[in-house]
Parts: sequence; C-alpha cells; structure tokens
Amino acid sequence: MSTLLRSVVLVVIAAMVASALTCARVAEAAPGPTRVLIVGDSITHGSTGDYTWRYRLWRHLAESGAEVDFVGPRTDLWDYLGEHDGNQQYADRQFDRDHRGLWGESFTRLNPEIGALVRTHEPDRLVVALGFNDLAWCCSPAHTLELLRTFLDEVDAASDGVQVVVATVPSSRLAAAVTYNELLVDAEDELNQDHPGLVVADTSTGFDSAEHTFDATHPNANGELIIAAGVADALAETGVGAPMPRPLGTLPVGPTVPSVLQVRAGDHEAVLSWTAAPGATRHFVWRRDLDAGQDWTRLPDPVTGDGWTVDGLTNGHRYRFRVQAAKVWAVSPLLSAAVGVVPRPRVPPPTAIEAVVSRNHALRVRWARLAGVNTYLLRARRAGSRDVVQQRVAGGAATVTGLVAGARHQVTVRGVDRGVVGPASPVVRGRPWGPVVDSPRPRVRTVSHRAVRISWPARRPATRWEVRLRDRSIGGRWQVVRRLPGEQTFLRLGRLTAGHRYQVRLRGWHQQVRGTWSPVVGVRVRGR
Repeated sequence: MSTLLRSVVLVVIAAMVASALTCARVAEAAPGPTRVLIVGDSITHGSTGDYTWRYRLWRHLAESGAEVDFVGPRTDLWDYLGEHDGNQQYADRQFDRDHRGLWGESFTRLNPEIGALVRTHEPDRLVVALGFNDLAWCCSPAHTLELLRTFLDEVDAASDGVQVVVATVPSSRLAAAVTYNELLVDAEDELNQDHPGLVVADTSTGFDSAEHTFDATHPNANGELIIAAGVADALAETGVGAPMPRPLGTLPVGPTVPSVLQVRAGDHEAVLSWTAAPGATRHFVWRRDLDAGQDWTRLPDPVTGDGWTVDGLTNGHRYRFRVQAAKVWAVSPLLSAAVGVVPRPRVPPPTAIEAVVSRNHALRVRWARLAGVNTYLLRARRAGSRDVVQQRVAGGAATVTGLVAGARHQVTVRGVDRGVVGPASPVVRGRPWGPVVDSPRPRVRTVSHRAVRISWPARRPATRWEVRLRDRSIGGRWQVVRRLPGEQTFLRLGRLTAGHRYQVRLRGWHQQVRGTWSPVVGVRVRGR
C-alpha cells in the first residue's frame, strides 16, 4: 500500500471514531422523558367527571416544554355514586393517566408496598400526596410525620436515584392537617439531609375546603389547580418543568357537560327524567311558564336521583324546563337544553274486551285492565235501538244488568282516569237470555157469521203474544193477524168468510225471546 493511500485510510477511520464518540455523547446528553410516579389517596385518585389535579399538572408540564412520562399501575377514577374503582369518565381523557392514587389510601397502608412500586416502575421523580386519611382516622400529626419518614426509608431502600416531592395535605377543615403541614415544612431541611433532593410541595396555602372542594374533602376544578401548582413548583426545584404562572385564575366547577333532559306531560304536572352528566349527584330544576309570561325560575331545592315530577301546573299552559347538574355542592354553570311540555289530563289508552258471557237479562263482561286505571265505563247498546245501559265499575270485570232478553247488544269498555274518559274498546257483541214462554192452548168459538173469539190463560213471563191464523178451506198459509201485549188474554177476529174452516195458534214472547207454539185449534165460521 502506498504512503498516500495509507494516509487516506487513517483519516477515514479517525473520522468514523470521532463520529461514534460524538453520537455517544449526544445520547448521554439527551436522556428520555422524566418518569414521574404519583402516589396518593382519593384527592389524587379523583372521581367520576373530574379532570383531577394530575391532569392540571400534566397540561402545565406539557405547555412548559417538559418531557415527562407519568408511570404507575392505574389509569382510573373512583366511581363516586357506585363507590368502586375502575371508572374512566374523566372530564378530559387526553393526558397521561398513569398513577398510583387510590381512594382511602394512607401511609399506614402503603408503606409496606411502596418499595415494590418503586422497583417496578423505576421513577425519576416520586410525588407523594398522602396523609389525609392517616390524620382523619388514626394518627396524630407527629405520628403521621414519622410514618412519612418510614415511607422515605422504604423508597431509598428500593432506589438510590429517585428524587421525592412530598405534598402538604390540602385541607382547611381538618385541624390535624394544618398542624401536620406546619411540622412537615419545618422538617424539610432535616428530611433533605436524610433523603437528598427531597422537596416539600406547598399544596395547602390558599386552599379553602369550603371554596375549593365539592364535598369538604375532594377538590373541585379550582382546588385541583391549587394542588397542581404546588406540585409543579416543587418539581421545578428538582429540574423538571417550570413553576406554574400566577395568578392561577378561576375555573368553572361542577360537571363539565350538561345532563340530557326528557319531559312527559301529565295532568297538572310534568314528569321529568334525565341522563345525568358524569359525576352529577343532584340537579336543580329550572321552570318557565310561557303563557303566564314568566321568566326562568330555579326551583329552590336540588333533586337527587334521575327524575322528578313537577306538580301544581296549569293544564293547557306551555312550559319549558331545564336541569342544572351539581356534584354535591359544586354546581355546574351548564344547563340542559330546554324541553317544552303542555300539561293535559291523562287520557287512558284503549283496553280490550276478553270475554262476554250471556246471563239472564244481563251480560258478564271481562276486559284487560290498564296500568294505573281503576275505574271503567261499561256500555251495552241494543242493536237497532238507541237504548243504552251504562255503568261505572271498578276492576277488570262486571255484569251489565237490565238488558232486553234475546236482543243483540254491542258492548264497549272505556278507562276513566280522574274524570277523563279514554277511547272505547273494540265492539264485542252479546245476547242475554231470558225465560221461554210455554204458550197455552187457546179456546176459539164463533160469535157471529164472520167473527170468532180467541182466549187463553195468562202466562206471567209473556211480554207479548203473536196470534196466527190460516184458512184451511182454501189451503191458505199461516198469517200473523195480531201482536198483543202480554197482559191481554183474548182477541176478537172479524171479517172472516162464512162457512170456512180456520186454524188458530199463538206464541208468547218474553221480550225478544220466542216461546213455544201453542197447539193448533180449528174452528168453522157459521153461515147466515
């Protein structure tokens, strides 16, 4: 190899080595995102519909240009109404939701587990937001501070590189928390000597439990912002991100989306139901009567559950309703869409007749009962007549009495609700029965050369008589010659043909039930 070629090869090799060393130094100088493990209790865990202070912190860090990776075994919220974990109904899910907050968590419970958590998730920064439950349920402020020391010892044993941020307890109502926070701030230098790099995050200054929570313990949106600002300031001291700008401003509280309202008209009432916004525990009802010229009025007391009935309304008036969701005492500024309704008397739906059974001068009727309807109007109209028998009854069956025996009747049933009569059921026909008259043998005698007298014994069930006659002498057919009332027992027939032989028979009726024919009786009309 020539001297010139050897020189060129050596220069290329040197350049490659230099490039490799430069890449290595760049890789060392540009580590990955800072891993942040947040451990805490319900204040950190958050519940249905919350943003959480973890969200506020992540947004600030992202906007300040910090590269962070939240780590932890959970991503969920606490279901505030169902009282269980696993809920994912955040106000905004678009952030790094990994964490280790847990409803009811404490130093007392977590101390034995924190070492394993740190070893598993290998955080660069550990944010500790515990102590409320220790102070509220079992421990004095001094004892809680000792639990923190034990906690930090467990962390150091698991990792010698993690920096710890310890948050004060954000509560103005818990006297023990105020004392603990003072002890924690006073002990910061001492804790830092034992655990280098430790910083106390002031999350309690300016935090008012009456103003910055929705239930005296758990933060509303403005409480979340105060906690996040305190943690952000402390992380900035460890070299992650920047302090949060002040003033913090004021955010709307309560559910972040409106509930969805449905309204159904009733008699002097409106029946409201709604699909609640995530996190909503109660609702305020707003009402407006357009026909009375009223403006929107919020009814004074909140309503729990998923519906309510507004009574005392004027039938026929046009009303508008809205509902406003609240999470405990944090009332959302958002209202549902207005829904209109016009209260009217409730008209029962139609029913259906199931059976019509013939009885003596009556019909037994059974029908399908309607939900919420106890009174019914039962009608039976005789076919071909204006005669109607009508009665109000309770239950699902009744007997219509006083009907004409043998007549076909059209039967209908209507529901009656608070005086309002519903539509008629489909017509069902029935024919009541009655007694059958046993017609007696008539007596016939001539009374002149062209007349005969017919008589018969009285029969009590008979309401009318039908008398028939035929002229045997000329082979005539039976003809109805008279229809008589039931109380009559004789008949004179004239204008007959002298010397002819006639036959007579009669039949009794009970209303429209035909009786039997009497025996036929013959007679010869006398001549002149």
